Amino acid sequence: MEIRKMIINHGLDGDHSLTSWAIELKVRQRSGGAYALGIELLPNGEIPVKYVGRADHDLNNRLKEHASEGRYKYFAFIYCASVVAAYEKECELYHNFGNLDNAVHPIKPNPSCKCPHCGT
Repeated sequence: MEIRKMIINHGLDGDHSLTSWAIELKVRQRSGGAYALGIELLPNGEIPVKYVGRADHDLNNRLKEHASEGRYKYFAFIYCASVVAAYEKECELYHNFGNLDNAVHPIKPNPSCKCPHCGT
């Protein structure tokens, strides 16, 4: 059975338009976090996830970088209390959604981190 690529059960705040204006409005804390990006918004408000990532310190700025590239149209996000927490959430999203545009497994923020899903 194919994994349903949606944000709803991952604690993300989302179905936001990936524009600088929307990012400023929704991502108000200067904090690290994890995010999911998509190209379409389904009628039920869910975003089929095509890319996942994280920001270790400034989620707002990282999302604006993606917005300026113009590849994705929607985002969902979650703030994380630490760099390690952001990495672990990114790994969770990466392993649960699968079939993403991400070319490689999330990169560790430091050598002592291990992915909670595959141990890498």
